[in-house]
Amino acid sequence: MAIDFNAMPPSTWAENLARNQLSKLQTQLDTQTKSAKARTDALSQLQKALQDYKSSLATLTGKKSLVAMNAAATPDGAATVTAKGNAAAGNYTMFVEQLASSQQLLMGDLAGATAKAGDKFTVKLAGGESFDVALDGADRDNDAKLTVGELALAINRASGNAGKVNAMVLNNNGTSQLVLSAGKTGEKGAISLDLSGVTDGALKSGLSAPRS
Repeated sequence: MAIDFNAMPPSTWAENLARNQLSKLQTQLDTQTKSAKARTDALSQLQKALQDYKSSLATLTGKKSLVAMNAAATPDGAATVTAKGNAAAGNYTMFVEQLASSQQLLMGDLAGATAKAGDKFTVKLAGGESFDVALDGADRDNDAKLTVGELALAINRASGNAGKVNAMVLNNNGTSQLVLSAGKTGEKGAISLDLSGVTDGALKSGLSAPRS
């Protein structure tokens, strides 16, 4: 139906035109608002993704290595080895210049030593182990003398020894000398004696001056 503008009052015509323009402007504004909201939501999602990525990088850089390195010696137990994160993968050959040996002590002159009742001494290892050697009954032939062989037997049979230290008799040009050998190799097998419980002077003197 055709509109007769001549039959419409000017005020009505102006009002309808204004409403039509306002409707178009409102539609444009709504469209722009929705578009702006969509961009804002997209930016928020992007910001969150960047933050998550940043957190992941911080976690990775906080670690020493992205790849766990493992080291092992063949045969098992031959050596203790470790690997750091910057270690290069591969097979390596170790050269052992010198094997660890057990300590041996050559005791001094024990001639004239006796085993007095109640006397004892303590054998200590640098690793923290120790045991007492009681001298009661060490003079097995009851001749009032403590021979090197009797002393070695008392040490080897001492309660708590169990192979920690091996006592031997070394015969050198007709002279018997006491030798103590550690059961363990390396620094932890270093032997020392606590002679505070020995009252016999000859025995104490002979045990106080060992030679490696």
